[in-house]
Amino acid sequence: MICRWREEENDKWVRKEKLVTDFYPYLFLDPSNFFRKKINKNGRTIKFQIRSPSDIRSSLGKEIRDSVISHRDDDGKHYRDAEGNALWRVEFPYPGALNRFRRLFGPSYEGDVPYGDRYAIDNIDEMKPYKMRKLFVDLEALQFRKGHLA
Repeated sequence: MICRWREEENDKWVRKEKLVTDFYPYLFLDPSNFFRKKINKNGRTIKFQIRSPSDIRSSLGKEIRDSVISHRDDDGKHYRDAEGNALWRVEFPYPGALNRFRRLFGPSYEGDVPYGDRYAIDNIDEMKPYKMRKLFVDLEALQFRKGHLA
């Protein structure tokens, strides 16, 4: 991933660039509520529950190689969801592996966060004010039709 930004130096805006090679996409999963998805002939998704940690590891090994499963953070604390349930962190070698994992397995936590956004959330502590050159607005609104109320 290449990060690009501008910084002010001597009253001029100078472009900066950084190549990131040591950040890997990840998601969290609940090992007690984890399924492998399979599509049958009729196009329906069937869920097969994976019951043990070794099943999770073997399923990951078959589908997505070089993923790393961890149970604790750098401070030795277990990963937990908002309700206190234990979670596992699965780290992938590249973003496409995470996307493939999400198609094959579920449910997951934070797997839908785009790779660039995940890097910014985890690594950028401060964004200094700068002269805006472009502005994107994502406006979502209810669609109304004449004679109908939402």
